[in-house]
Amino acid sequence: ASGKDATSNIYDQTMGTPVNVLDKVNALKKAADDVGKKEINPAIKAATSVDITKAIKNIDIGIDPKIGSIPTSGSVLPLTDVKQALKDTRAWLTDNKSVRNNADELHTIQSEIRATADELLNSQKGSDRRVGKALMNVRNDIVNAIDEASGGKYKPALSKFRDEKQVENAFNMGQLVTRNRLGRLEDSPEFWDNWVKQASPQELEAAREGARLAVQHQIAGFKAGARKGQDIVESEFNKDKLSSLFGEKQVDKMAKELKDERNIAITNSKLIDNSQTAMRMKADSRVD
Repeated sequence: ASGKDATSNIYDQTMGTPVNVLDKVNALKKAADDVGKKEINPAIKAATSVDITKAIKNIDIGIDPKIGSIPTSGSVLPLTDVKQALKDTRAWLTDNKSVRNNADELHTIQSEIRATADELLNSQKGSDRRVGKALMNVRNDIVNAIDEASGGKYKPALSKFRDEKQVENAFNMGQLVTRNRLGRLEDSPEFWDNWVKQASPQELEAAREGARLAVQHQIAGFKAGARKGQDIVESEFNKDKLSSLFGEKQVDKMAKELKDERNIAITNSKLIDNSQTAMRMKADSRVD
């Protein structure tokens, strides 16, 4: 009867006590935005007129590649859905009469393109991921152009900048920490370890809150919640990913305590799941 609470308490000690998720994520978004503005605004102000000619040229090649040209390794072939996405993005940058060159406007545009591309790259549909890759290439071209116009100040500042969507994505990513889908790179421990190394403090905290919520759902959302909670770290992938987020020593200790709790449950089951005589015999033996 106490197994669910005991299991939940073990997670609380390592991953933190569940909080008001909405308030927490909103606070993290605000903190990320404040840090971003402090870092990014001076870099944008330092940028002169931004030349996005190369970005537009690459979009045009994606829409209508020249006959005889050969795609480079890793490039996206111009399928119909890719072409339409590139055309829509091109319309943000130029009307063929004038071209955007304001660093502040282009910073906002690259941020919107990145958010859309991230969502598509995480889709289960291959066609969505192809569009996402094409859009991310455009976004990177715009970032390079702004960086050049700022004298190399924009990219270092951008590495510290996290908008609201990025913090929200980190929280959603944390909720998927126990998911191990076949063939999905983002579910692998190596992907998680690399992501953690590049994440901002606000993204890390958001991902941890998401992971804690995922565990809470497993424990509180099912009849056999204690067992489900104990089973989470039985998976090596789950254990490795949680170690990236919360620390290897802490998760190893947590895994041992959860295994102990599971053994307690097994012992209890053995004591009561047979006849009264067998139960007394086993109880006497264990007491001895």
